[in-house]
Amino acid sequence: MEENYQTAQNPPPHSDCPQDVELEQFLLSSYFHLASDKRIALHVASCPVCQDKLEEMRDYYEILSAELAHPVPPEVLLLQERIQRH
Repeated sequence: MEENYQTAQNPPPHSDCPQDVELEQFLLSSYFHLASDKRIALHVASCPVCQDKLEEMRDYYEILSAELAHPVPPEVLLLQERIQRH
């Protein structure tokens, strides 16, 4: 099911909007200090739809990063071992 972007808060995307995977690659390139696509940077600077998508992706990666920073408790590892044996 495709999202409907045509609301007051979400204007319709430009016809030249990059695909979500391109936006994600653009975002991740900034995390790893890699060269980013200037075409996408210029587009995002003027596109509120893509700005919103990038913000959602940033939020996701911040949550993921925070979760990965916590070690798995030993009890969970023991439970996993018991489940795998059965």
